[in-house]
Amino acid sequence: MQTQDKISTGMFRIDLDRFFMEQARRVVSGLGDGRDDHQPEAEQREVTITRSPDKSEVFDRWIRQSLKDPHGARATITITELDSHGEPVLAISLINAWTRSWNVPSLEAGNAGPANETVTLSCDRMKIEQF
Repeated sequence: MQTQDKISTGMFRIDLDRFFMEQARRVVSGLGDGRDDHQPEAEQREVTITRSPDKSEVFDRWIRQSLKDPHGARATITITELDSHGEPVLAISLINAWTRSWNVPSLEAGNAGPANETVTLSCDRMKIEQF
């Protein structure tokens, strides 16, 4: 497995089968910067998303369903990196994606750490597109 690299610190849009779901705070993958025109499909097939507070209930349902039935709930997830003007810079399509893990922060009073929710997605194939 490749070392994971942060793709960007920008804004990200998450789409589930071409429908907007939510924005993400951060996306981590083994793709390096993902901007090599000679490699439009990546071998690394896992991406971790740090979700923003305005989470989509539809995306939550898909995550739960995908954890229960990884083969039956597969979908195409597209993660689009946006520039400071909201324009697309890079899109990563996770084809036949499913949820590998979902980490929800504890809301206990003694937990002083950041309340960052993460979801790790795996897929059969990744396609990278530059704009």
